[in-house]
Amino acid sequence: MNPFENILSAVRQKRPLVHFITNYVTVNDCANMTLALGGSPIMADDLCEVEQIVGHCSALVLNIGTLSERTVQSMLAAGKEANRLGRPVVFDPVGVGASRFRNETAAMLLREVRFDVIKGNISEIAYLAEGFGTTKGVDANLDALSTEGNLR
Repeated sequence: MNPFENILSAVRQKRPLVHFITNYVTVNDCANMTLALGGSPIMADDLCEVEQIVGHCSALVLNIGTLSERTVQSMLAAGKEANRLGRPVVFDPVGVGASRFRNETAAMLLREVRFDVIKGNISEIAYLAEGFGTTKGVDANLDALSTEGNLR
């Protein structure tokens, strides 16, 4: 059995509840992929319940794809609670580099929340690593690479 089969088997045995504060573009895909892999999703982004929901979950996913002032506060509270409880936290900085609001939100979350995984395209990761660059939406900007294949 390869290592991925072991991981998938463990997920199916545990059926972890995964809390998503994600964007409305991908919410259905996130739920269906979690179910298909053997987990159980819950989508909760209102500040009045996020800490309580995190308490029931095995992991938290924060995605800034359709960011709003309301969800920023929910992400911060949920992330801090997940850290306090020792739950893994995944960060998807969708579109970071495209606007000041996204950039400032990503920076604040990185300061305030300990992330176990940061998932992003080359432009998003380059922006987080180097603090500059641009993106034009969720597409990777290959200008983030130099001619040698390294980040600029």
